[in-house]
Amino acid sequence: MRILILNWRDIKNPAGGGAERLTHELAKRWVIWGHSVTVFCAGYRGSLPDEYIDGVRIFRRGRWWNVHALAVWYYFFRFKKATDVVIDEVHWYPFFAVFYAGNKTVLLACEVAKKLFPVLFPKPLAALGRWIERIYFYLYRNVPTITISKSTKDDLIAEGFNDRGITVIPLGVDMPRHLPKTKKENNPTLVYLGRINKQKGTEDALLAFDLVKNHFPEANFWVIGEGPIKSHWRKNSVRFFGKVSETKKFSFLAKAHLLLFPSIHEGWGLVVSEAGLVRTPTIAYNVSGVRDVVMDGTSGILTAPNPDSLAREAIRVLQDKKLYRVLQMGALVQAKRRSWNLAARKALGVLLSV
Repeated sequence: MRILILNWRDIKNPAGGGAERLTHELAKRWVIWGHSVTVFCAGYRGSLPDEYIDGVRIFRRGRWWNVHALAVWYYFFRFKKATDVVIDEVHWYPFFAVFYAGNKTVLLACEVAKKLFPVLFPKPLAALGRWIERIYFYLYRNVPTITISKSTKDDLIAEGFNDRGITVIPLGVDMPRHLPKTKKENNPTLVYLGRINKQKGTEDALLAFDLVKNHFPEANFWVIGEGPIKSHWRKNSVRFFGKVSETKKFSFLAKAHLLLFPSIHEGWGLVVSEAGLVRTPTIAYNVSGVRDVVMDGTSGILTAPNPDSLAREAIRVLQDKKLYRVLQMGALVQAKRRSWNLAARKALGVLLSV
């Protein structure tokens, strides 16, 4: 099968995230299984226009602001005759492949953004964004759809999608082969891993840590990820590491006692499973996409979406050694159940049915 994936970013894009990781993990497995996969996406400073990564062709044109328009031209004049199925990935808005690829189209929707608009944009822009989202979801309601959590499936059904047309694929998780054996830090240590922005709840995590430190003066907080850092966030017990390698990421997660994950909305919290592989439980907000991966009371704790609740549960877990050990084991068990091969097979089944 010849598969064309339309996405605004690729696995090498510095601005890429979990969606790009998902796309590449699926694509490289499809290549191994004998299929041809091309990712059409935007370029970035220093990127090559055309390259192969793990057998997946990465075809870069334009930038994030015009890649959707360029996709139409390149589909008709470059890819149409050599494509059996088109995966249209939606991030804020889709490529509208349903209009030019027709019944070859499969939608990949990691999340519904309706709850994010009022948080990230002024009211007029938020209202406009939500209006546009409702329109394009209406246009895609009968298109075969892949998503990554039951929460997002429920959101899509609320937008008018047919339950039977949505396939939920379980995301996998991989740990580097040469992860050094490490022990937890001597002092209580919390870690935040993700982009530094409002959506991910970075400031809430820092506010929660201040409350934790009132109970554990020797506690430390590690912030791993890229984004603007406010000057008042910098304190002796808070360290910012920026973007790190996969090996260092898992080393930090392994040494920390708890992962704080105060994102206000997710398609799927992949970092929760990564932390679980090294026996680090998660304290997270009870929101869409997060509640699917954090098993409350088993692999972590879900809280009301505010820093006070986040801190209160972190303190409780750090004080209760028996509960902490239960959550450690639960986090590991849940993480080991994740499989990229299973996700790729299930998604491929959708493509083959088109």
